[in-house]
Amino acid sequence: MAPMEKVILETIEKYNLFETDATLVVAVSGGADSMMLLHVMHKLGYQLAVAHVNHQKREDAWEDEALVRDVAAKLGIPVYVYKLPPPKVAANFQAYAREKRYEFFLEVASVQKTSYVVTAHHGEDHLETVIHRLLHHQSASGLQGILPATDFEGFKLRRPLARLNKKDIYDYCRQFGVPFREDASNQSGAYGRNRIRQEVVPIFYRESPQILAHVRQLSDGIAEDEVYFDGEVNKLWNQLNFGEGLISFSRSWFVGLPPSLSKRLLKKLLASLGIGASSERILDMMERLRRGNPNEACALPGGFQLRLAYDEAQFLTNPPKMEPYRLQLALNSIITLPNNSQLVINYKKDNGNGPKNCINEVHLCYNEIELPLWVRTRKNGDRIALRGGGTKKIKEIMIEAKIPKHLRDSWPVITDANDQIVWLPLLKKAKTCQDGGSAGVITLAYRHHGGS
Repeated sequence: MAPMEKVILETIEKYNLFETDATLVVAVSGGADSMMLLHVMHKLGYQLAVAHVNHQKREDAWEDEALVRDVAAKLGIPVYVYKLPPPKVAANFQAYAREKRYEFFLEVASVQKTSYVVTAHHGEDHLETVIHRLLHHQSASGLQGILPATDFEGFKLRRPLARLNKKDIYDYCRQFGVPFREDASNQSGAYGRNRIRQEVVPIFYRESPQILAHVRQLSDGIAEDEVYFDGEVNKLWNQLNFGEGLISFSRSWFVGLPPSLSKRLLKKLLASLGIGASSERILDMMERLRRGNPNEACALPGGFQLRLAYDEAQFLTNPPKMEPYRLQLALNSIITLPNNSQLVINYKKDNGNGPKNCINEVHLCYNEIELPLWVRTRKNGDRIALRGGGTKKIKEIMIEAKIPKHLRDSWPVITDANDQIVWLPLLKKAKTCQDGGSAGVITLAYRHHGGS
């Protein structure tokens, strides 16, 4: 067995890449990397299928396709070819092409009834990725680079060349007569990855000939740490509160977590909503959660919202829009309010024997109240005449009771026919509230949506 084949076999065993009887879909571009990969996987006796993408960007792209078809036919391996259509709208072509490539690879894997897709990423690809992320990313997890084994949309992406360098690959192709074609665009300085490959990587090699092994060891260690952190974050995830249209948690609980966990938990939460979790967004939201503003709201992409209300942090998947309202209350009826809470209005000619000091009920003397009664949202300057004397602003009452700001504008205010406030449910009763009277008693009961 050739030395490079032995390294590849050791890599397969070290990372447990796939079973010997598995069918592998090999992504083959026609370059030295993927042609060597195809040659070695065939020599090792794996059941293979070839997937080739013709990007149709170069005039000679058809020659790459022809080479792949020819080699696959000689080896008796089925080959699938996808001709990449140009993007319909202006877009980053590299990102567009990558997305379409992997869609195609997964389609071929489905046809072949396998979960394995094998690509020719090698050690220098990994080093270039780590350097690129050092320049453009701010999270330690990004330094995992290109792992030998990852899962993607239910499929298993495997990279047996992970411990080889480019020279190893060229030497192997020359030694065993493996045909390949060079893509001239790989030499273009227009792409940042090419500049890293041509100008930065050689410096690393000069400083440390073992750089690939060192970086792979570093990345493997980070990957092991991430497995641990993922398990811890999953435990924390189960402590979040999931309601209809929102995810919430205690701010004090969150701030008390180690930053290594709180940042990852926040990243997982954003990902669950389909929101990009850039380092800048994570740091901004961490600061909002920590700084202690009792009430704050922050719009997020996709129509989502982060809402802070004292100790509670809420991620709303469908933020409600509450409009002001004013509704007349009929005696002996139940009315559902726009905030989904309910008011029950009952009239009895006798005084009744029910509880008199319950915070969610009020008893009004029939002959001392100007009917009809109304329920509305608060207005600027609203005041209530208190039973103990004096008046107080509704806003001050809500602040003292730590009613979250987003609830204040939907909180029901009960008034008489002259718009005099007689009750602020759960909070304050006006001095006009009595336990009853000779003409009977009107009882209003408030059933708060959510129960607290």
